[in-house]
Amino acid sequence: MDRLAIAATLWLCAGIAQADIYTNLAGEVLSGQLVSVTNGLVSIRTEHGMVQSVSLKDFPSAERERLLLAAGQTLPLPADLQSLFEHLRDMAIRAERQEQAGLHPAETTAQRHHELCATWRQILDTALAESRISAALHAQWLNALAAAPEKESLH
Repeated sequence: MDRLAIAATLWLCAGIAQADIYTNLAGEVLSGQLVSVTNGLVSIRTEHGMVQSVSLKDFPSAERERLLLAAGQTLPLPADLQSLFEHLRDMAIRAERQEQAGLHPAETTAQRHHELCATWRQILDTALAESRISAALHAQWLNALAAAPEKESLH
């Protein structure tokens, strides 16, 4: 076997080894490597090298989350939790502005921010326990809180 044939065989085997399996709502199985998730469209390179685009809405919620995470995107919050998060974020911003205006010391702002983050963690824990969010979404937010500097974790 010549070098070109060996290289082609190895390339094909590598592509097959990296193939993922995705199942849409109709039960159809798509096999291939995720290319992107953009504007609600999932692009998957099939084992034959063709790129197939499918609407993200065509997948069950767990598959949608897996696809979004694999594409390096954040998972969206349910609307009720999004509004709660925005309210807590606005409270944190208000406390920072009050500190900047000299209305209270930095220690008070830091304590308030710590309390707001603890409240958000408790909301996330409750939503997970009630199966209102997935474990992946819960972990995404806890990781974001842990990674951000104290004053920026709710921004």
